[in-house]
Amino acid sequence: MSSLKKPLNVGAGRHIWGCVLRTHPHICRPESSTRSFCSGLMNKAQIREILGDLKAAVRLGQSEAIEMALDGLRALPIVEANDRFEAGFLSQLIRPAGEILSRLSAARLLPLLDDRPAALRAVGAAALAQRFLIGEDVNPEMIIRPARDARPEVRAALGETLREAGEAHPERLLHLVETWLRDPSPKVRTAALTALPALSPSYGEDILALIAPLKDDEDPGVCAAIVEAMQAIAQSGSAESVLRQVSAWGAEPRPNVWVISRTLSGSWAASHPREVKSILRDLYAKVGKTKEIAHALRALERHGVKIEIE
Repeated sequence: MSSLKKPLNVGAGRHIWGCVLRTHPHICRPESSTRSFCSGLMNKAQIREILGDLKAAVRLGQSEAIEMALDGLRALPIVEANDRFEAGFLSQLIRPAGEILSRLSAARLLPLLDDRPAALRAVGAAALAQRFLIGEDVNPEMIIRPARDARPEVRAALGETLREAGEAHPERLLHLVETWLRDPSPKVRTAALTALPALSPSYGEDILALIAPLKDDEDPGVCAAIVEAMQAIAQSGSAESVLRQVSAWGAEPRPNVWVISRTLSGSWAASHPREVKSILRDLYAKVGKTKEIAHALRALERHGVKIEIE
């Protein structure tokens, strides 16, 4: 059994928690109801304290200290209740915690993927993603586990960490993304698409060829991830390439109107009204004014561009 899961000595645990509670009163005792000790939303000071505990524990390197720091995270009401958490919780606490823990070996991190709370699995996913990218002791078989997790927050932690950190390690990320885009699981394909925009600075418009085979994917999550990836690539300086790709999709006999319209609904498209109008007008001539096209027109108007296609 991993040291992360090793039960703490009761006497030592009481002593450590006494110290922790004196210096970190926002943290709840693990044997108590977190709902009675912790209430309300976390503030920045609480987040800094939890991350500080993790940093100190990892720097110390003792399994007991690391487990105690993780128990501080487990004690949060939203974590203990295994509730769904918002993007802010992911970006402010989960991914930073994963970055801190990425200094630990894969053997010490993998047990987090079996933790009951999704937040702990998300932290483990983020940490393992970091280690994979820098070429440490993590292989693709390890990080595909969180890519298949039932909770979308865990998959998001993995994909977003690969995206944020992957720009500095494009070759390793490219091989992973190419493999995952062909995976039979839509969850894995979605994780790959989430990470894919990190490849844009190194490979430019060539990465659009990786997306193209998925444009007619039947999974709604994959289609949404395609839209997000296309918009991110456009915003990173490849808008003209994205417009050419979307225009080519629109010219097909049975275009995916949802993917095309949603891609053109982003704020980036407002800077290219002539090209967007041409694509939407051709799409309208082919399929009529569908609700997807109407959505794109309303979105563009919110971004300050009014387009008439009738």
